[in-house]
Amino acid sequence: MIAQIEPRTSSEKVKPPSNSIIIWLTLVAYMLRVTRILDALLTAPMPAVYGLSGITAWLIFTLFLATIASAFPARRASRLTVRDTLAYE
Repeated sequence: MIAQIEPRTSSEKVKPPSNSIIIWLTLVAYMLRVTRILDALLTAPMPAVYGLSGITAWLIFTLFLATIASAFPARRASRLTVRDTLAYE
């Protein structure tokens, strides 16, 4: 007897990767630190200012790219049969 596998609901298929948010937060902290160091070393005439809207826009852009980058391979893999998957290995 072959076990029947229930298809997942559409909300479970593609989820934004949580690692992207962690990476994004790390890079924002790194960016602010590097900017302060470079500002002190180069004595720039105009200080660097970051707005919350720009940082939020990059978060949305990063999550969008991460979702797209993981959705297409997952969709392609979900169309494979068990037989094709086992033959691939």
